[in-house]
Amino acid sequence: MGRGNSGDLQSLGWNAHRHLSSPIAQPRYRFQAVEKCKKSLEGSVVQEIPNAREPFKQIMAEMVLLCTEAIKRSRSGRTASKPLSLEYIADRLDVDDPCFGYVVRSEEGHLQGFITVTTFTNWQKTFSWDSLQEMSFYYDGDLDNDVDTRNDANNHKEQGGGSDGEGKGKQSATITPVRGTTENNNIGSQNTSNAAKKKGTPRTPLLRGKTSNKRGRRPQRPKRIIDEDGSLAKELENTVRLGDPYNEGIVWPRIAEISLLGALGCGRVLVQLIIEQLEFQRATGSANYDYIALQATDNSIPFYESLGFVRVGAVCYDTKQEQDGDTGDGRADGETSSEKTTTGLVMPKSIVSSPNFVHEVVKPGESPNELSKRFKVCVWDIIFLNKDIYPELRPTSRLIKGTQLYVPKRQEEKPLSASPVVNDLASTCSTPGPETPTKWFVAKENDTPRKIAKQFGVACNKLVAGNRRRLPELQATSRLRAGTKVKVSNLDQQDKICEPYCHWSFPEDTAVEGGDPSYMMVYKLNRKTARSPRTVRDSLAVPVSKYSPPKLLFPAPPKQVTASGSGAEAPAPEPQIRSLRLRSSQSSKERSIELKFPKQPKRPEELKKKPPEDGKQIYWDHQKELHPELNKSTPENEKTIKDRWSRLGNHKKERYHGVAAEASKIYKKIEQEYKGRLSVWKKECDKIREDHELELQRKEAEAAASRDKENSMFNKVVKLRDDALDGKDYKYWFVLTFIPDLKWCHLAPMVQEGHFGPDRKRSHGRPRYRLVDEKLGKELDISSCFCIPVKSKALKRTVDADKEEWDIIDGPVELVKDDAVTDTISTLSESACAIGSTRKRLSKQPKFRARTPVKPLNGKIVIGGSARHTQDPLKRTRASPASGRKRRLEEILAEKSSGSKMTSPTRERKRRRCMRCIENGGSPSQAVECLGAKGRFGRDACEYFDANGTRKTSSGMMELTNTENSDDERRIRTNVVAHLEKIEVTLAPSPPRRPNRRPDASGSKPSSPMRPAWSSPRRDSATENKNGPLEEKKDDIESRGNIQ
Repeated sequence: MGRGNSGDLQSLGWNAHRHLSSPIAQPRYRFQAVEKCKKSLEGSVVQEIPNAREPFKQIMAEMVLLCTEAIKRSRSGRTASKPLSLEYIADRLDVDDPCFGYVVRSEEGHLQGFITVTTFTNWQKTFSWDSLQEMSFYYDGDLDNDVDTRNDANNHKEQGGGSDGEGKGKQSATITPVRGTTENNNIGSQNTSNAAKKKGTPRTPLLRGKTSNKRGRRPQRPKRIIDEDGSLAKELENTVRLGDPYNEGIVWPRIAEISLLGALGCGRVLVQLIIEQLEFQRATGSANYDYIALQATDNSIPFYESLGFVRVGAVCYDTKQEQDGDTGDGRADGETSSEKTTTGLVMPKSIVSSPNFVHEVVKPGESPNELSKRFKVCVWDIIFLNKDIYPELRPTSRLIKGTQLYVPKRQEEKPLSASPVVNDLASTCSTPGPETPTKWFVAKENDTPRKIAKQFGVACNKLVAGNRRRLPELQATSRLRAGTKVKVSNLDQQDKICEPYCHWSFPEDTAVEGGDPSYMMVYKLNRKTARSPRTVRDSLAVPVSKYSPPKLLFPAPPKQVTASGSGAEAPAPEPQIRSLRLRSSQSSKERSIELKFPKQPKRPEELKKKPPEDGKQIYWDHQKELHPELNKSTPENEKTIKDRWSRLGNHKKERYHGVAAEASKIYKKIEQEYKGRLSVWKKECDKIREDHELELQRKEAEAAASRDKENSMFNKVVKLRDDALDGKDYKYWFVLTFIPDLKWCHLAPMVQEGHFGPDRKRSHGRPRYRLVDEKLGKELDISSCFCIPVKSKALKRTVDADKEEWDIIDGPVELVKDDAVTDTISTLSESACAIGSTRKRLSKQPKFRARTPVKPLNGKIVIGGSARHTQDPLKRTRASPASGRKRRLEEILAEKSSGSKMTSPTRERKRRRCMRCIENGGSPSQAVECLGAKGRFGRDACEYFDANGTRKTSSGMMELTNTENSDDERRIRTNVVAHLEKIEVTLAPSPPRRPNRRPDASGSKPSSPMRPAWSSPRRDSATENKNGPLEEKKDDIESRGNIQ
């Protein structure tokens, strides 16, 4: 949902590269009460944090809240959203290696500033420092837009103006952390995460240094400090680098990076402290800093320029051109892999490194220092390229003959040539030669390639073909947008396709293209010796002390928070405790389960006995075999054998020694083969154990993820606890971002905007809540232990949270229903009682069409029977809800006539009949009243006919036989006389027995007293004909039954 997209990192294609962390603690103080730091740091405490990331992780919550407060205090007043997201801070603190910096606190313990530094690392294989590439500063023109021309939609190509140097930059369309500080109110950090970015209007490509306003005048603005000649970018590109972009990243040991920076008045001092520290820092194999790089935001550019930072171009070359095969690699030779030699030391293809070659040591005892002097390279660069192969390598290490080392290539000086952009048509009317630099023309609105080719005197088809690689859909008649660059020279040369670099992006990220290009700035260090004075540190009013843990922090929330939002652990009921024990026992069983390993190779029999050490031992064994009496070990026997060995000739001794050597050789060969098989077996067993452990970890991670998903607060409405320090201005908040492992929420306030109307039936009259405008900057960062979820319903189900409406169900509310328009005339009944005014339906209320009262059996709709068609046709000339339009009188009459034809007379529903009675000529009334029509046995239950069609009884009265107590049972008759208004029933003194309705198998019944029966009155005669035929009955209304 809109502002809540950052909570779902996968939806944007951004993946966090950090490990799971523990929940962070909420500060015990409000940052609105934190005093601004003085320039001399008087009244503050400066703490230095060496290479350690845990101290920074402890104060992550303070870092986020500090950056938010710094943005609110800035002169620019940009309070659209938080400047630095917590997920980005956690990612940097977990991935950066090394990680060191400073922390500034007040005497009360309030955080006033922080800065972190690491080694510059990127994860793009085709990254390159290049200030002469056209795309390097392609999107920088809109950073200095003038306020008057910024909102002019007609001059979006030539927006002008600039920053006043005090942080009055234009409002960014994305949630980006501020990486700089202003002179008066320091705000900042380094870098932005793709998870914190929102899809906004992309920056308009502008021509560098060329802006104008509505009147065509060029506004006055300060000129940005950029690397115009490309010399600084070339120095950066020539530095050594090495790494895997899919793992640890490509590391640049000569370039440091300011990754995070946030301060309230002390930002300049912190940056100066870092610069001074790096200038005095001793070189190592992993850190030999000559430059400091950072990514600056719009309002921090003047601040960094005042400190000496320069804008440097950074691009990423398109890898598709390598796959097409049209052109070669755009990078320098040996850029992605080392130079292959016949020595066998070849760098893997996945490793990206600076140009290098392999050197084999010929002279024993040679040191890396001597190699660096011979090849005129830095010794620390040699150590850095070989740190993975030789971790203990030092500048003074003595190398063995045959040792192979990677040595960086020394870059030769080449003249720099820029690619100017053509702006004056008069000066470039002639066709340039092939050896001249490539020239570009910035097209105006609706310019066509045919028009541009005519202006420069080049063939239109060549112009289109020369720019087709950059603009695939370009044609001769294509209308170009304002600001599009078109190449007008060197049309036969293929240009390297590149795009601006977006810092802190990874190969698998898909949101890089939607993010803004990074404004990379670099500062060149002036390396100093230890004897030089430290002017910045000595000028501080307070000394730099060691780091001490913060004291003004609440206890960190537990990993499992109760449903009510309290930080205490919820006492689990007894069933849950048992289930947890069962799960723990099950996991312990899974870990202790015996894995199935392959069979261990058997030790050969030849290795059970060691081979003889020399030929004397073989001679001894040989003599014992020849002379059995010598097998007994006695001093006399040993002396005898020794004397014989001493008298033995040298030729024979050599033969015995040769046999011993051959036996030892065979033994070692067998032992080596056995050790090889044993090693393979051990590796297979280790792999099985690792796979098993990984499977257990995967299951545990899935279980933890499912639990976190159940306890997630993302996209929920919450209210804050009473002990929360902030958030007193609003009652309800919407969770835009929720980080499960850190237990941290980014909330947006909600306000009531009226009530729901009748279109929301279940929410009619209830308060309607919406999010507060993002530009007001009322969003809040707080620990999840202070949030209490509230039941709510999102009614619109929109993607953008700003357009969503919520019905919050939190206690009783007063329903507010606006009275609809009512009739002023009330109708009175005959008794003069007021019926009341009738309420009209609103226009938005759905209207329903009444159904017809009778539905015919033939499937046609009865029109004539409805109330709508019975009224006067002259009164139905207005539009009805069914038709939706006015109809003429002729149409209404035609409809009525057609409806009368379709109408069929209604008939009563036919009753079920006994089909056996109908087949054998029974009357319809008899068939209706027969049990064959009523029972569930069908025609077999017929009481008048059997299966052969023979009549069972001779009269309409049914005769039943009772086999039990036939002599004592009396015959009882019940007469039912039906009149027009009442029915008279006369019963016998004793109740009758239940008749046996099963027909006899022979079709005849034994003589038995007749059971009580009743007969309906007849129309023709009232006499009873017991023995008469059944066909004499009329089609009158009669019924048969038993009264019990």
